[in-house]
Amino acid sequence: MVTPHYDSLLAKVIAGGADRELAQRRLAAALGQFTLSGPVTNLAFLYDILRRRAFSAEPLTTGFLDTQFPGGWNAPVTAPETVLLAALAQRC
Repeated sequence: MVTPHYDSLLAKVIAGGADRELAQRRLAAALGQFTLSGPVTNLAFLYDILRRRAFSAEPLTTGFLDTQFPGGWNAPVTAPETVLLAALAQRC
């Protein structure tokens, strides 16, 4: 985990397209293909945001997160066998 004493921006992913919808789809596809081990990331959160229809709507406001995640965002639960397989794959 990267502590608050360091910059949490470890990498930046940028996608472009002829319009916002295409750029959004490309960015979601790129985020969906990432495999990171080590630091805790917010990839699942960003991917969830990009897949929401409201993210494409005009206008996008600073209230987006409050309206889309009124109780806060919760990471998807990963099955224990998936975690085990991922851990084993890292050792190979």
